[in-house]
Amino acid sequence: MHITHFTPECAPFAKVGGLADVVLGLSKELVKQGHSVDIFIPSYPFAKHHLPPISRMEETAQFPFGNETVAVTIYKSIYEGIHIYLLELHSKAQFFQRDRIYGYDDDVSRFLAFLKGALETLVVLKKNPPLIHLHDWPTAIAPVLFNEVKRDLKRPAFLLTVHNLSYQGITPYEALQDAGLFSPAACKQLEDLYIPYRFNLLLGGLRTSDHITTVSPTYAKEIETVELGRGLHEIFLKRSKQFTGILNGLDPVEIERYIEISDEVKNRNLAKILDLKAEVKKKLTSELGVDPKAPFWVISVTRLVEQKAPHLIYEAAKQVLSKGGVFILVGLDGDHHVQKLFKDLEEEWQHTNRVRIVLGYNPKLAEQLFAAADFTIIPSHFEPCGLTQLYSLYFATIPIVRKTGGLSDTVFDLNDAKPSNPVNGYTFLDADIEGVTWIVGRALQEFGTQSYKERQKNACKVDISWKNSAKAYLEVYEKIASFKS
Repeated sequence: MHITHFTPECAPFAKVGGLADVVLGLSKELVKQGHSVDIFIPSYPFAKHHLPPISRMEETAQFPFGNETVAVTIYKSIYEGIHIYLLELHSKAQFFQRDRIYGYDDDVSRFLAFLKGALETLVVLKKNPPLIHLHDWPTAIAPVLFNEVKRDLKRPAFLLTVHNLSYQGITPYEALQDAGLFSPAACKQLEDLYIPYRFNLLLGGLRTSDHITTVSPTYAKEIETVELGRGLHEIFLKRSKQFTGILNGLDPVEIERYIEISDEVKNRNLAKILDLKAEVKKKLTSELGVDPKAPFWVISVTRLVEQKAPHLIYEAAKQVLSKGGVFILVGLDGDHHVQKLFKDLEEEWQHTNRVRIVLGYNPKLAEQLFAAADFTIIPSHFEPCGLTQLYSLYFATIPIVRKTGGLSDTVFDLNDAKPSNPVNGYTFLDADIEGVTWIVGRALQEFGTQSYKERQKNACKVDISWKNSAKAYLEVYEKIASFKS
């Protein structure tokens, strides 16, 4: 099958978050299974440095946008068997000749221009894909643009994946005018559910795509509720028959980036995994200067934002330290108050050499900690899929998680376990101090027992690859593509 992606991100050359990893991991697995994959992405100035040789194609495209005609230079590279098309848009606003992927006042205009450029590029390259896979608000309204602007293509099937519901592409009408979206029908598809004369690009995609997916089955159910639907629960409910939750996988390359993984570990040999754990823990004990006699390590690798419940991580850390364990945090983002909270904790317990707080992006240390630790704490308020629990399970590091989203689909405690999902972690429901204190206390009490060892054994049975996820996506692809043909 031939699959085309329109995306704002793709690892490793244009990455902000998990969306980039999904596009790459899914595409690599599909190519591995014999399918053909094209990815259309803006030509960010920093992207070309991370790709194999790039060729400038003879074909060029152009399209009207606002008061100008935007020319498109098309570059192509083949990465891991995937055909990457980087589109360089020549406009007065220099939409993508910038340092970041997101975070500009004109983001809506930037990605509307990219979408128009991508559709025009399909025309000049004489490509007529059976299916286009869209990702989040930046590419969500490709079906609306396709229907609105006449072009020499048969309409493909459109699949929209929602990775992050927090960002929806809210815009006034002026940006839509620049993209040529004038008709009442187009505006109606994009009109906000609650506020007149406000337009929502993600909502437009949810209304017009042939199918919608999100990144875990439980999160799909959660965003059909008022509490987690971010104002869009009604459209998810309305389209429930065309809405599927598909759990993300992990790309093995990401796991092996900073640690040499033996074939025995890759084949999920628990004894070899535990040998690796001891080896990495010994190395980090020396490098970080932590107490070598501490009985257990608990880690948190997270963004210090409200979604991740940093106040509950803090409470867990205090409990770990009071029980004589090591607590290590690698924390990104977070406001000054949250960062100070953890730095004060480190200062309070520094005499014990059992706490280390690392603020900022440190992927090498993060991967080493996943391998070395005994537990990972993940008490998120909501978690669409989550990757940290997958990294942890790979290294038989037992996750302590709140039951939400993708955490519920991957981590199972005594009350959740069944033959197909054996117990492999510790879970709790109430996102409060009592809940996290109870579950951390229970987990630490069982450390080293047969119950804990059983969880490690079962962690090795979890399939974190993209194989099953790709199979689920292919079922959706084939269903909607055949329906359109």
